[in-house]
Amino acid sequence: MASCSPGILRAVWDAYYSDYDGWTGIPAGEGWARLTRAEAAARALGSGYGNLRHRVRQWVENPDVFSPHIDRIAVERAKMLDGDVIANLTGAEWNVLVDELAHLPAERVPWADAMVGENWTHLPAEARDNHEWWALPLAIRSSLRKAVSGRRTLLGAP
Repeated sequence: MASCSPGILRAVWDAYYSDYDGWTGIPAGEGWARLTRAEAAARALGSGYGNLRHRVRQWVENPDVFSPHIDRIAVERAKMLDGDVIANLTGAEWNVLVDELAHLPAERVPWADAMVGENWTHLPAEARDNHEWWALPLAIRSSLRKAVSGRRTLLGAP
């Protein structure tokens, strides 16, 4: 996802899934034609990938990762530090989550109250008051803080 602009991914998605109702599945004979349409859409937007057909196929066959559509409910639940939701966000949803958190003042991010005081890093887990932030796996906590911090830096926020 990081190597693809959202516009190209949206065009690929729309070309591949045009007139798809979501319930019956794409007929086996249509897959190749849809893939060709999606590849043409990506090329029309100036995508310079070497093996574009392979890349487009990866995008459309992994909608849980590459869907350009945003589930606002998932983003809102992620902002409330729901670890299961955060772990299953698509790339587009992750970007929305990070962007929305980066626009908040530092004292209003969902984990700000979990780290009040100077010695929170040295507290044992039991003393961290069962905050949702500490219930998240370390990988999610560090990824989220790093991403939000990086985005805040790009925005010029303090």
